[in-house]
Amino acid sequence: MKIDIAHLAGLAHLHIDKEQLPQFEKDMQAIADMMGQLPELDDILEPDAENAMPLRADVPEENKFTRDELLANAPCTESGCFAVPKIVEQEA
Repeated sequence: MKIDIAHLAGLAHLHIDKEQLPQFEKDMQAIADMMGQLPELDDILEPDAENAMPLRADVPEENKFTRDELLANAPCTESGCFAVPKIVEQEA
């Protein structure tokens, strides 16, 4: 599969010099080829419980922090709440 870097750059609104396009295409093709080989690794690599990273339980904790502790990290607060910029405008 040929990767069209000029087309991808246009979609991403990136400017890439014409002299750099061949190198970008070569690099992107190498990445795509490596990604295509990943499914083959499932057959080669066996999961090793001894070296697996342990996962913690995702359990919500209540009352771990006070409101003041949480708001202390906020860049802007108002009336005991996080203050954020208005992003929705009403039509007249």
